[in-house]
This record gives sequence, structure tokens and C-alpha cells, in this order.
Amino acid sequence: MKKPIIILIGTLCLLQQTLLFAQYLPKAITAYRIGISYDKTSNLIFPFSIKSVDIGSSSVLAQKAQGVENILQLKAGEQHFKETNVTVVTGDGHFYSFIVNFTAEPSVLNFSFVGDSTEKAIIKNQLLAEASYTTIANTIKGKRHSLHKHVWTEKIKLSLNNIFIKNDIVWLQIGITNKSPISFTPAYARFFIQDIKTAKRTATQQSEITPLYKTPLNKADKHYTQPYVFGFAAFTVPKLKELIIQIGESEGSRLLTLRVSHQTMLKIKSL
Repeated sequence: MKKPIIILIGTLCLLQQTLLFAQYLPKAITAYRIGISYDKTSNLIFPFSIKSVDIGSSSVLAQKAQGVENILQLKAGEQHFKETNVTVVTGDGHFYSFIVNFTAEPSVLNFSFVGDSTEKAIIKNQLLAEASYTTIANTIKGKRHSLHKHVWTEKIKLSLNNIFIKNDIVWLQIGITNKSPISFTPAYARFFIQDIKTAKRTATQQSEITPLYKTPLNKADKHYTQPYVFGFAAFTVPKLKELIIQIGESEGSRLLTLRVSHQTMLKIKSL
């Protein structure tokens, strides 16, 4: 009876070793096959921010979409290049592998790896869809004014009514009140941080900041207050600097300029 028992034990030990060894065998990762063009840009949309990109050939041009963390744009640097590969690692540690070929007319230009296959962009590592921005902006429009920081120019008032932060995005609630007999039609809005000017001969340094989101610059009719909401990647205003808000009409006919101090920016509230 001892011999069969010894054989059985040996078999079990061998099976255990085989299973243990199998746990450490490399797993094959399926590579996605995509075709890219010389004249068109392909977009790869990931659910998390892109941390690393490796391109197998200089014939493939790759870059992250400007101002966005999770969209990789691919384009052929030359026509009819030899098959190559691209690998991407995202913020959640996920690894993506792609086999890339030249295709004059790709049948698909945009590839989404987001769970619900919708087009979304990650700004500052926050997943926000355009609808989310609009929802937040509409909520802010209905908030009661708490700052009342304003300036009058030619019977038109430019005011900063609230400052909020949500999802690492700073939101400014701004209003234009028109007391003039002529409607005010904004053509542009500019925002920049600059040094507080302490002497006439001192050079002033400016750093412009661009909104990630803005409500339409609708016309402010006479005797009417028009609300606007702007969202920015989180920023601060140092003590010796100030935020400048400028909203102007086309051809510089009327320009509204509001200066916002460091102390005012400290009144920011969570939304």
C-alpha cells in the first residue's frame, strides 16, 4: 500500500508545482489593429489620463490633444510606412498595445476605450463631459451673488459675483449690466494674471489664462443684466499680482476691465 500512496503524493506535488508555475507564465495581451492616414488625424480616447507613450517608428506622429490628458492623436509622418506598434500606459496602470499600419482612407478615425464609448475629455485628471460643464454652469447662474466686485465703464457694469471650485476647476460667475441706451455685444473675453503696478517705469508681466469652458457671450441689451460663467483649470493669484478680466466689443469700440485682487480670490467657495 505504501508504493501507491507515495506515487499519489508525488503526483499531487507535481500537479501543485505545475499549477504554481502556470501562475507565473506571461499572459498574452491582445494588440488592437488600427490604420492611420497621412492627411487625417486618428484619436484614441482613454478612460484615464495618459502617463506614457512609446512609438515603434518615427513614421508615426503622436501627441496628446492640446489641453487634454486622455486623448492621443496619431498621424502618419510618411505614406506607406512599414507596420509598427504604439504602446500606451494610462493613469490607472492599464497597458494598451496597438499594431499600426498606413491606410490612405481609414474606415474608423476615433477609437474610444471609455466604458460607455462616449467621447469624454480629462482636464487636470478629472473626467468631465461637455454636459457636465453645462450642468455646473447652469447651477452657478442660479447662485446668489456674494462678492459684488464691479467696475463701471460708459454706463455698463462688469461684475464678478461669485468664485467657486469644483473638480479642480475654478468657476467665475460674471455679469454685465447695461444702463446705456445702446446694447453691448461682447466679441471676446480675456483673462490674465499680472503684477500689481507699483511704479510707472516698472515693466508689468502678464500671463494669460484660457477658459476650459464658457457660456455663450450673449448680448446685454439696454437696462438688462446678462450672466456669464467661465471655468478654468485651478489657478491662484499671488499676493503681488492681480487677475484682470476684460470683455470687449469688436474693433475695440467699448472695453470693460475689472481688476481682481489676491484677497478677493481667497473668497473662493466649494460648489
